[in-house]
Amino acid sequence: MHRQRQADHPGAGAPPAARAAEEVRPGLDSAAAVLALQASAGNQAVARAVRTLARDRGTPESGSQATPDAGAPATDAGSTSDDPEQTRVDAIVKKYRDMIAAARADGKNVAADNLQHWLDGKGGVRKIDVKWLRGFGCVTDAEDTNKGRFETSLNKQANGASHGDKKTFTDHWDRMFTASTRDELYYASGTSTLTSKGTFELSVIENEVTIGGTVLQHWHDPYDWHAGLSAYIPGFGSISDADALLVEKLRGAKPFEMEADWTQSLSGLIKVGKLWNTKTFTWSGP
Repeated sequence: MHRQRQADHPGAGAPPAARAAEEVRPGLDSAAAVLALQASAGNQAVARAVRTLARDRGTPESGSQATPDAGAPATDAGSTSDDPEQTRVDAIVKKYRDMIAAARADGKNVAADNLQHWLDGKGGVRKIDVKWLRGFGCVTDAEDTNKGRFETSLNKQANGASHGDKKTFTDHWDRMFTASTRDELYYASGTSTLTSKGTFELSVIENEVTIGGTVLQHWHDPYDWHAGLSAYIPGFGSISDADALLVEKLRGAKPFEMEADWTQSLSGLIKVGKLWNTKTFTWSGP
């Protein structure tokens, strides 16, 4: 024979003390009710009734501590985010700030200013000092490369010129280059481009071509990042571009353009010969 499941409240068949507690519990808040229960069922029944009433009302028993729901959000104003991505970004930003401080301590203020400009999300265009920029051999080497290209083009123009000709010749060249890791420019820029635009006047008398002109030198580089790339920074190890992209996404850091402009002048003379030309070029500026 199967036993029938008892009801949740004491009823027929329950011990007398339990029935008494059940009967008195609704009015347990009165002293008379407590005394009546004590007289009929004893002190243990009173204690059981108190515990049962506390459970029904959702009130913690004496000596116990209420705990918040497992799903309730933390409200401690001093606590940090539990989001692993935010915690990771905090660490990345701290590393960037440490890099800025280290660069300044080492006198590399342009590199530090560029990183700070990006981290602050200022964007726009940042002008780089020409004297500082041209202090690096890779920049003047790029100048020389483009100058040589202009000279080659002008020589070709001279070969096709005739006595009495006067003409204007325009040309432009780009030279991309990467600074040495020993130089601050590497950490301020990395790989950049020098765009040279020249305008020249040619005047021909017999076999001599006189040349005069100017070249506008425009150095430029976007301060940005590319997924999958990284750079080694002394004292900090390999720094991933992916970290910077995450800071842009979550903290408002912003890419910007770096630029510098200067002008150079050219004067020259080409004597056109039957086998080869004699060339003289003089550059000046800035």
